[in-house]
Amino acid sequence: PAGVAVATAPPGGGEGTAPPPADTAMTGDTAAPGSTPPPGGEPATVFDDEGTPVATITAGAIETAWSDYGEDDAPDEGNEYLRVVVNVESQATDDNTFEVNVDHFILQSNNGVVTTAENIRTAAQVEADEEVTDSADLAGGEAVELTLTFEVDAAAGPQSVFYRPDDDRLVDVVEITQS
Repeated sequence: PAGVAVATAPPGGGEGTAPPPADTAMTGDTAAPGSTPPPGGEPATVFDDEGTPVATITAGAIETAWSDYGEDDAPDEGNEYLRVVVNVESQATDDNTFEVNVDHFILQSNNGVVTTAENIRTAAQVEADEEVTDSADLAGGEAVELTLTFEVDAAAGPQSVFYRPDDDRLVDVVEITQS
């Protein structure tokens, strides 16, 4: 979208945040593989060129080693999928909208490799030939939940998810740590 500039996502969790489990955690929330983290993750705010907020992006459930994909959608050998659910809420004003697409999100692995999000359906969605949302043009106050799927080297593991709508913008959405 025109005028998208920078964002902030404060590190650390809020009050009442449980300590991260031994295998997976995300900044502001915790999540074991295959589970949904508690609500209350810190949203990343997207600003326009004048410093006005135009959207917030909040990471929700994170699933490492996701395997509920259709048989034709398996990751390459030695790789695995990471699924991240994000909620994008527009703060656009007047007649403006905020455009978001699954491929606006990237993952940086622990080895520094960058991968673009994909729209991979679950096995049940493939079986039902169900369409899933991969983009939206949001007026002020409207929100959309997107499910992002990233293919990552299983030995390296994921590090951080970013929102990158163009070559000049990079918004830190969530950091993923594994021990």
